[in-house]
Amino acid sequence: EFRRVLFRSITNQSDQIDTVRKFFDDYSKENKLTEKTVHDIQMALDELLTNIVNYGYEDTDEHRIDVRFGINDDALMVEIVDDSKPYNILEQENPDISLSVEDKPIGGLGIFLIKKLMSHVDYYTEEGKNHLVMTKELV
Repeated sequence: EFRRVLFRSITNQSDQIDTVRKFFDDYSKENKLTEKTVHDIQMALDELLTNIVNYGYEDTDEHRIDVRFGINDDALMVEIVDDSKPYNILEQENPDISLSVEDKPIGGLGIFLIKKLMSHVDYYTEEGKNHLVMTKELV
């Protein structure tokens, strides 16, 4: 059960990602999160929101993206809810990181990073919306 749940809604514009970054900065200060936790969450948020804004929609309409933060004694939870094309990052294969930079395929590294940075990642769709829930254990 997560307490101190805060909610932020943005539209699918690139400049809105910064709004979430600032919002989370304030949230992390209020909840005295470590620098590493803040850094890891910011990286994951940037990656995911950028992907949703840049690749998630096939139209030019305005769409709403909801971001929810929750915290308890053990973990921080971040949930992103959007109506973009379904894209389950858990089904994407991890890139072969043993390859040299020249041989690596483009893309996939951000997703790999998110899986590495977070303690747990869950994805499901409900009523036409994507729900990506990330949990980061607090050490």
